[in-house]
Amino acid sequence: MSTINTYILRELVKRIRSECPLLENRVGPAADYSNQLFENTSIPIPHATVIPLMENGQDKNGIFLQADRQTFAVVVCVENKTRRLEGQDLTPYDSLKAIREQLDAALLNWKPAEQENQIDEMIFAKGYLLKETEARIWYQYEYQTQTYVWGVSAIGNLEDSDSDINIDDLDYLYYAYVRKGHDGEVPAEDYTLLEEFLEEGDESRF
Repeated sequence: MSTINTYILRELVKRIRSECPLLENRVGPAADYSNQLFENTSIPIPHATVIPLMENGQDKNGIFLQADRQTFAVVVCVENKTRRLEGQDLTPYDSLKAIREQLDAALLNWKPAEQENQIDEMIFAKGYLLKETEARIWYQYEYQTQTYVWGVSAIGNLEDSDSDINIDDLDYLYYAYVRKGHDGEVPAEDYTLLEEFLEEGDESRF
């Protein structure tokens, strides 16, 4: 698992803990599916486990970066029991629906602030029943984001040159003008910075 993948996993757990009160802070990470996920009945419910599912490299996006689509599962466990509340029968799927609403409010269009220029906003991918027993139900919700990786050639060209450009500058330029588009004229200082890099690099190598 990559460093940035580990970072997103950690931030996802923190975000869900703080923004999904129905889970009562019972949210933790896991490296993969294990028997303990389903067999440890000592964990109070509802609770959630966040699992990194996969990374898919995308086609090269421009001369700077390659996109890496990352998928995370949020496995929610609730009691498999209908209960009465304020004169209404609430099924396990009512509980799941309420938790899903909190997850969407917390995660959709969110991204970790520290890596703002390197990570896209989170989107919902799909959800499905994972496992059901007489006592519990596990339902999996999948969320995706994309991270952006510098090509080795691009970084090498910078390191071998006498330019004052640094990687953070290029993160900003690519994010502002290539991925997100730009309204109005490009400020002169930014255009000069981008132009200088393109002149120093060999575009055919990316």
